[in-house]
Amino acid sequence: EAQIRVLQRAAAPLGGGKVHFTCPIVKHQLKSIDFTDPGKIKRIRGTAISCKIVSSSMAARVAYSAKGVFHKLLPDVWIHTDVHSPK
Repeated sequence: EAQIRVLQRAAAPLGGGKVHFTCPIVKHQLKSIDFTDPGKIKRIRGTAISCKIVSSSMAARVAYSAKGVFHKLLPDVWIHTDVHSPK
């Protein structure tokens, strides 16, 4: 079972984010995926992140604006906010 954990969030221009990716050993060759027909979008889920020097209200403003745009296209939209403050 493959796993990704976000250890530290960061944003441009300095970056500095850290993730930990683990994957078991694959003993056979993986098959490729042909993604030419994506189908219909049914729902949108997202997270607006603010970190370090950016105000926490910035993430709320981004989430509100994104919801406004996406609600014009489809009704099932959830965008949450995640505020990261430095330790």
